[in-house]
Amino acid sequence: MTAENCLRILNERLSKFDISLETDIVAIVTDGPNVMIKVGRLVCAEQQLCLAHGINLAVCDVLYKKHNYLQDSPTLDDMDDNNDDDHLEDLDCSESGLILMSQNDLAREHIPELTQDENIKELIEKVRKVVIYFKRSPLKNETVLQKYVRIEHGEELSLLLDCKTRWNSLLTMLERFYLLKSCIQKALIDLNHPICLEDVEFELVNKIVDVLTPIKLTVEAICRRDANLCTADAALNFLIKQLSSKTQHLPKIKTCLVDRIKQRRSDNLTGVLNYLQNPRKDEENQLLSELEWHNLFPVPHRLY
Repeated sequence: MTAENCLRILNERLSKFDISLETDIVAIVTDGPNVMIKVGRLVCAEQQLCLAHGINLAVCDVLYKKHNYLQDSPTLDDMDDNNDDDHLEDLDCSESGLILMSQNDLAREHIPELTQDENIKELIEKVRKVVIYFKRSPLKNETVLQKYVRIEHGEELSLLLDCKTRWNSLLTMLERFYLLKSCIQKALIDLNHPICLEDVEFELVNKIVDVLTPIKLTVEAICRRDANLCTADAALNFLIKQLSSKTQHLPKIKTCLVDRIKQRRSDNLTGVLNYLQNPRKDEENQLLSELEWHNLFPVPHRLY
């Protein structure tokens, strides 16, 4: 669909409610493909690109390869894995405010090649193999793994498999995997499984979770129904500060987030709103002058 057609359909829809895009709409929020950026240029209203979508893309920049989405054709194994994903608990993106990325979305956003360290990539693949092993063998899961889970936690807790188009499902998978750390180790020993996970690897899993958790909280804050550009700025500021002390194991994550936020944040629009809410904010920002991201949240320059 072209930008002109999108605009025509939007005008037709709004006209049914006696709303004019030119006189009644102050601002619009869209995602970031070129066609929507062009729509923003064609309308009189201010355009704000979706910040939550940008955060999702930044995480994909770091954690997933480009060819995973654009070049590889799915195998039967991959299809089985994805079927499992549909039944994962607590992964409803519409309820959590997290973004579901389609292949077309990723193609338009030009996700770069993998930037994370190889040891992290290998560890995540190792975790996936263990999860798939127990998900594909209900008997071993029930009689071996869940036996230890019931003893330690008092109830059954299944391992969760991530879906590569939903980064938040990776966080959920790693959280559950770390929670069942000792149970998994005992079960793999009992089954004489070739994969062996050491304590240091579980600690790395925990550190990855520690990095992804504030990102998830930020996206949820941005996607609240009562969110606005001021609260979004506060959430993003909180996120960057949190990641400044947590990124030794995912060093590229903060850089990618800053780049994506810069692409989508409107300095003038958001800056004016922040200034009206707190005129001293520009003075407070001077305290951040020694940090590499201090110019990420500027206020507009005075005109007089």
